[in-house]
Amino acid sequence: DVVIVARLSLGLLLTIIFHTSFASLLNKQKAALAKEAGEDYLTGILNRRSFTKWLDKEIPEAIQRKTNLALLYIDLDDFKRINDSYGHDIGDEILKKTSERMMQVVRTNDVLACLDESFNVARIAGDEFSLVLTNVNQVKNVETIVERLLNSLSESYKVDNLILNINASIGIAMAGTDGDTTEMLMKNADAAMYKAKKEGKKRYQFFNAEIALELSSDKNIERGLQQALANDQFYLVFMPIYCTDTLKMTGVEVLIRSASPDLEGVGPDKYIPIAERCGLIYDIDLLVIEKALQKILYMAQINIVQPLLFCINISAKELINPSIVDKLSFLLKKYNVDSSLIELEITETSLVGHGSKSITTLKKLKELGVRLSLDDFGTGYTAFNQLSNYPVDTLKIDRSFVNNIGRHDNVKRSMVDVISSLAKLYELNIVAEGVETEAQLNYLRNLHCQQVQGYYLSKPLQWEDFLKLVKSK
Repeated sequence: DVVIVARLSLGLLLTIIFHTSFASLLNKQKAALAKEAGEDYLTGILNRRSFTKWLDKEIPEAIQRKTNLALLYIDLDDFKRINDSYGHDIGDEILKKTSERMMQVVRTNDVLACLDESFNVARIAGDEFSLVLTNVNQVKNVETIVERLLNSLSESYKVDNLILNINASIGIAMAGTDGDTTEMLMKNADAAMYKAKKEGKKRYQFFNAEIALELSSDKNIERGLQQALANDQFYLVFMPIYCTDTLKMTGVEVLIRSASPDLEGVGPDKYIPIAERCGLIYDIDLLVIEKALQKILYMAQINIVQPLLFCINISAKELINPSIVDKLSFLLKKYNVDSSLIELEITETSLVGHGSKSITTLKKLKELGVRLSLDDFGTGYTAFNQLSNYPVDTLKIDRSFVNNIGRHDNVKRSMVDVISSLAKLYELNIVAEGVETEAQLNYLRNLHCQQVQGYYLSKPLQWEDFLKLVKSK
């Protein structure tokens, strides 16, 4: 009996030990998973989910206690250039070092002296970070900390054998004054950060009434865009493109305009960026493409046989839109339009910004038979030796360079010469935008620039006026 009891006791003990060990192991695994779920996989600081969850509790408490809580929204300036030029591995190292520098700054004694309680740092997305300072003694102390951050982040980064320089822009929103929820505070700090970028980057900006007014205006424009799409209130105008030597029309750039009363006085330069931010740009791009194809079909139906190239601007967003190729293919078949009559224009900065993804999309578009042009060339960061990697047919010289022809600005005028030489080297067509004088036209003729457009030759025309011009040639 004693032996049986001993064996039962030993069995019970082993069972207890097993379950205790298993429970302990399970708890450790849960803790590890919880930690992993709360941390950014790359930098080890908080991820967006855990950060917003923490902030949801901190904001109402700070407002109730009437203490200062500052949310900083931090974005690295031109970070895409790092990834495009050196690869994502180097970019990831920069992001790790950025988070380390942020932590070092807020942990220094003089910074901690500005805080009665705590701080938290998170990576929100990509190269965007957020830092929250709670119980800040005085609002002016926020400026001290932000200046320290900017100075630290602007110091050179050494990665492998590379020395890289990168800066940051910071937007700041205060709980209570600038928002009483996580969503509102993040949105307003983000808006302040974009204001800092527009003002020249490598700086900080507090959210203020002016930015609030801009946000309200942007929201009204967004609603106007939605109404204009729903009510078919967008239309096209047409900017003729001419052969430089003969002044014979060879093509036309299609430009969007709106007849919506809600967008009165608001041009594409203002509403297109807003459409890109709110996701309406995809519908707008397809609308422009479809309306252009309808015009080409109509010209064929009334027996206008003069072959004109229709140049259509598409957003940078389309370069990472997996459906753009299939949708364009569908529309070309729907209207029975020869794809060789279409040239899609993309800006140089949009191409560089999206790297290999955009090149893949462009190659697929080229397979449909459409032509591609690089718009505003010379204003972005394209390394000239990268041109061979881009499947484009045409370079469009930015109007700012053309405008300086004859104005004794040798540097900018020489850019026209350089771009012209590059186009010849890579066997690309050249179109000069913004030709406004005879002197500019003659200069471009001497450079053997193939095509030109601008107010000296024609302003953008309504459809009826454009048809008359085509018929008269």
